[in-house]
Amino acid sequence: MATITFDHATRLFPGSDVPAVDQLDLHIEDGEFLVLVGPSGCGKSTSLRMLAGLEDVDGGQILIGGRDVTHSEPKDRDIAMVFQNYALYPHMSVAENMGFALKLAGTDKTEIRTRVGEAADMLDLGDYLDRKPKA
Repeated sequence: MATITFDHATRLFPGSDVPAVDQLDLHIEDGEFLVLVGPSGCGKSTSLRMLAGLEDVDGGQILIGGRDVTHSEPKDRDIAMVFQNYALYPHMSVAENMGFALKLAGTDKTEIRTRVGEAADMLDLGDYLDRKPKA
């Protein structure tokens, strides 16, 4: 884990005069648990997408562990995100879907199996690891 800092982070979607996120200032300590709550359209998801690198930051900066990641590629941020509308690969098993980011990161197959198994145990998904998402 690491600290996360939004320093006047702003996102203005093309064609809009109103920022989706307007100079967000937020500091989250390492290990701190935070919940973002607000009405639909207030910028919660956009802020998280900015953190993950899935949305551009049009002003300000975002730091992870003190490192400026404002313009870093998503793969270089070491951030994981669970989408509200989940995106699973239908041709892959539950275990393969769970370990996919680790595979992309070049993690050893044995380590992937271990970590997927531990996460599956925490989530009580052990019996479903060999199934496809549709099952």
